[in-house]
Amino acid sequence: MKQVIQPPNRLAEAAVKDHGPNLETILQRVNAGIGKLQQDYEEALQAELRALGVAADLLAEAERGEAKRLLGELFDLAHEIRGLAGSFGYPLLSKIANALCAVIERQSAFDSAVVAVVLHHVGAMRAVAAGSVKGDGGSQGAELLASLQALTEKAAARPDPGA
Repeated sequence: MKQVIQPPNRLAEAAVKDHGPNLETILQRVNAGIGKLQQDYEEALQAELRALGVAADLLAEAERGEAKRLLGELFDLAHEIRGLAGSFGYPLLSKIANALCAVIERQSAFDSAVVAVVLHHVGAMRAVAAGSVKGDGGSQGAELLASLQALTEKAAARPDPGA
């Protein structure tokens, strides 16, 4: 008669018998954490938009040297918003912030047309956030982006005041 000898399973003996929380518990914890991050982001976004508004208001009245500093601040704030807004359900806000960053980056000279474009972008961002527009904003979001693009192109077509 043949006898089957089972070798000891040392791995099974060393394995933890408690398998930890089940998948349902893990998902509940993850969702609670995401909810907290979303709430924290909403608060941070409002603070960034307030700072963006203050800088934009100051830009409208600024002298040339101060305007360059304020444009730097506006760029930094818009850059921060564009990086996170899409991750938290605000892709339209992210696209407007991205467009604002592009406007500021492309400026070789400061003039009233640049200020107008920047102020329109900031106003659009504030309106989108105030309306809690999540997603791409549908047809209204597309129209808003198109109007900002047209305004930007019109300002860019003007002769360079620094030339």
